Amino acid sequence: MRNSIWKQHWLPLTLLLLTWAIFFSRTLFLGQVYFLDDLKIIFYPLEHVYGEFQRAGELPEWSPLFGFGHPLLAWGQLGFFTPVHVVLRFFGLHPLLLLQASILIYFLLGLIGMYWFLRRRQLASLAAALGAVVYVFCGFNIGHLNHVNFYVATMVVPWLLVAIDRFLVSPSLPRASVLAIVAAIIPLSGQPQIALYSLFIGALYGLARLLTTHYSLLTKIVPLTLLAGILAFSLASFAILPLAEFLPATERSGDLPQNELYEFSYPPAHFITLIRPYYFGNHEHYWGAKNFQELAAYVGLVPLLLAPFALLVWKKFKPETIFALCLLALALALAPGIHSPIYRFLIEQRMNTSFAIPGRFVYFFDVGVAILAALGLNHLIKLQPGKHRLAATVLLILSAGNLVYFGWNYNPLIPAEQALAASPLTEALRQYRDEQGLPPRLYAAESLPLDGTQSATLKLTDIVSPLFSIHQPFTLHQGVMCLRLPARAVSDTGEATITVSEQLGSPPVFTTNITAQEINQRRQVKICPPSPLTADESRPLFLSVSSEKASNIRLFYQSTTELSVYFVRVSNPTESELTRSQKTARLVIDQELPDQNEHDADLLLRHIQATAAASSARWIGALGIANFRAFIEDLFANDRDPFNGEGIHALVHNRPLVNMSGITHLTQIVPAKDETDAVTRSGYPLSTEKARGDNKIRLYTNPDAFPRAFLVPDAIFEPDPAIVRHRLSAADYEGRHYIYVDGPSPPADLPEPRGQSTNGTAHITRYTSTRVDIEVAASEDAWLVLTDNYTREWQTFVDEQPQRPLFANTIWRTAKVPAGNHTVSFQYHSPAVELSKKLTVGGLIAALALLIIPSLWRLVRHDNHR
Repeated sequence: MRNSIWKQHWLPLTLLLLTWAIFFSRTLFLGQVYFLDDLKIIFYPLEHVYGEFQRAGELPEWSPLFGFGHPLLAWGQLGFFTPVHVVLRFFGLHPLLLLQASILIYFLLGLIGMYWFLRRRQLASLAAALGAVVYVFCGFNIGHLNHVNFYVATMVVPWLLVAIDRFLVSPSLPRASVLAIVAAIIPLSGQPQIALYSLFIGALYGLARLLTTHYSLLTKIVPLTLLAGILAFSLASFAILPLAEFLPATERSGDLPQNELYEFSYPPAHFITLIRPYYFGNHEHYWGAKNFQELAAYVGLVPLLLAPFALLVWKKFKPETIFALCLLALALALAPGIHSPIYRFLIEQRMNTSFAIPGRFVYFFDVGVAILAALGLNHLIKLQPGKHRLAATVLLILSAGNLVYFGWNYNPLIPAEQALAASPLTEALRQYRDEQGLPPRLYAAESLPLDGTQSATLKLTDIVSPLFSIHQPFTLHQGVMCLRLPARAVSDTGEATITVSEQLGSPPVFTTNITAQEINQRRQVKICPPSPLTADESRPLFLSVSSEKASNIRLFYQSTTELSVYFVRVSNPTESELTRSQKTARLVIDQELPDQNEHDADLLLRHIQATAAASSARWIGALGIANFRAFIEDLFANDRDPFNGEGIHALVHNRPLVNMSGITHLTQIVPAKDETDAVTRSGYPLSTEKARGDNKIRLYTNPDAFPRAFLVPDAIFEPDPAIVRHRLSAADYEGRHYIYVDGPSPPADLPEPRGQSTNGTAHITRYTSTRVDIEVAASEDAWLVLTDNYTREWQTFVDEQPQRPLFANTIWRTAKVPAGNHTVSFQYHSPAVELSKKLTVGGLIAALALLIIPSLWRLVRHDNHR
């Protein structure tokens, strides 16, 4: 039997395994790993922390290592219970190697699952193999390979289709249970949006299959489907309920702004990337619409040519054809986003207020093409099986080779030893954690120009328009891939044209457009020509910015002592008019070298600090705590221009808050030859310095950092967080004297601040992820402040008595403490997590019962009839 199965499937399975092995050969055999973007800055540190929780036998309800603290089960990023990852963690793999193994395993599972599904639908083995290759190695899955929370869902979709197919052919309790388990794995593992899209694909296929289901089966299918849905919800409750509980505290608590709903729209001009994915550049050098990976949809020419042949046999494969065509229609209607009248109607009528990034609907397109291409090839094979088998094999090889060729460099790899090398700052930060018993709090940035000398002279140009264009000569450095220009837009409408030319007035060597909406989102113009510009330090290039209409776009410039920029205030200027337009100023143009993005791991930027047991005073990513995000954006310049209108850096202007927030360390990278250091001059002693090529990685300490827990004598009730943040940035705010508090209701009898510090001590005796105990000794009534993030799941106890929850300065935990010695305890309690525990246990018991009891019942009946 086994020999006959292998004899029947050896060729397609061999081709599938070869395609998989060739595509991942650099990881399998050459010691190269994927280590870029979100895989590096989110999923690697997240898996590092998940591994520690799993080894301790605890649920990752909350971790102090992300921002000022963040719930992990509720985050909606990568699921803690992702099945393959749970197994791999038991083997103690380094989290980065775990993620490489995850990629290999899930992509192989996707190939096998889609092949099995299409074979179940009576497609020829070579046609099924083609559908599997196109699905797994399509642009969406390869483009999002670094998004671990995507493929852990999309590679389970084929198995969901198999489970649905088996269930609809012969509905039963065991098959309903299997369907529930497979369906639950998707939201339990993946990102919520992609999980929803994946489940929608499964539901759409199920509806299409019901069109050919005999009426008599519906009486069994309907109640068993409801049972499977309830069971799947119970099993996936750890992904659903904590997220629903957390959402009101996030930036997604209300409707998204319209401009965000249009972000990452798929322009019709990008349809060429379906067969030429690098037409607008590659990962490091991209000049198309935002953004390279989000708009990946390539499937290659062969599948696109095969897909129409599926329409010739649509009656024989009616469910599959209807299913695929519906997916294509949805993708074409929704993925173009702002370019689609249907999508715009949904936004304008407020029928979609939450689902951003329309470009992700290309997933539907890729699934639809994979199914139709398989059906099309199957039709050609069935015409003359013997004659067309060789042609089908050739088409499969061509398609697989084409997809491997396209996807080969879509996600750059680096040597494993380079990715696994710890940051040179790790040892110092862990030593601090071991000595203090608390994680250090880090403010990391590529550059910390705390002296503010450059930005103090920055000014904004007039709005680019037909009567105002800008022409800037500049010298290009060797190796530069992209140019960056800080910019502002006075509204979301309008666009400007940017050209680079060898001489003023000569034909451009590169042209692109930038919209006001994109500038308001990015706060800068980023220009990456399709091919690197030739650098010649003896001959400057010219960058020109112009517009046929009022663009609403303004660029930053700086006064100089020499004539440089041309501010042209006429259309079609003469040579003399052009000469008179030259000014003693120059545009701010930053030149981006290709290795700049590799500083993340060395500097412990973003979430990577978690691998060094440090918490971050900066970026938290999507679904962050809204008040924390606003706090660091407004006061610490998280992802915006760090200088105010007077050219003063945010960390200098808000130094009292830097100290009060308990920021113990800062990092930056400086040129090796640079002997000046604005950070040390600003009062942050240098702690550690390590050479990295032509640069130095520096770690500084903050001698004025407040302890993690401290006392203040007074508080002011203020429920508006925007007002509080404005007052916190005032020059006269003194954090040792008073805080601003908010909560369900105003605290009773708050006296006016007395403008003095309090005598007393606060000593942390217990610091875990879900509980912090603090021994307080106060000579008078005081307010205890713990500078960790507050959410409503944190409960407050003073001497074991529950107190009304309050939070300080919009984000921190606080409690009113009477004079004397007291124990204050902050404890994390999530009703959603508690309910999820019960639902999961109940769901597991029910699923196992539905799988086992019918078999036992049949066995008992068989024995009784003997």
